[in-house]
Amino acid sequence: MNFTKAQAEAFVRILLQTSVPLSNNEPGADFGFSPVWEMFMRRSQPPISIEDYVVRLVFHLKLDESILQKILAYKNRLAELAGCVVDKDHAHRFLIASVTIACKLCREEVYSLSYISKVGGVGVKELQSLEFGLCQLLDWRI
Repeated sequence: MNFTKAQAEAFVRILLQTSVPLSNNEPGADFGFSPVWEMFMRRSQPPISIEDYVVRLVFHLKLDESILQKILAYKNRLAELAGCVVDKDHAHRFLIASVTIACKLCREEVYSLSYISKVGGVGVKELQSLEFGLCQLLDWRI
C-alpha cells in the first residue's frame, strides 16, 4: 500500500477525534482513567510524530485498508466499553498494540512479535503486555 504523509495525517485526525464527547458537567467526565489504559501512556516524547509513525507501520508491516479500519474500530470500541480516549499521549502505544492484534486476526501470515516490536520501537515483552492490555480493555471483543 502506497501511503502518503497526507493520508497519514487524515488517519491520525480521525484516530484522535474523541469518540465519547464529554463535558466537565456530565457524569463520567473523568472517563479515560483505567490502570490498564495507563500502560499506554507514553513514557517520554517519542522521537517520531504520530503521522510518521503511521507511515512507518504501514510501510514496514504492509498494512492495508482493512487493518487501518480495524484500528479505528478498536478505538471506537475502547471508548464505548472502557471509556478510554486515544489522544496524543496514548496514540503510539495504542497503534502498535492494535496493529499487532488486527494483523493476527486479518492475515494468514503474520510478522513475528520481534519484528513488529522493532518496527514499533518497543520491546517484545512490552508489546505482549500492550497487546494483552488492549484485549482486556476491549473485553476480548476483537
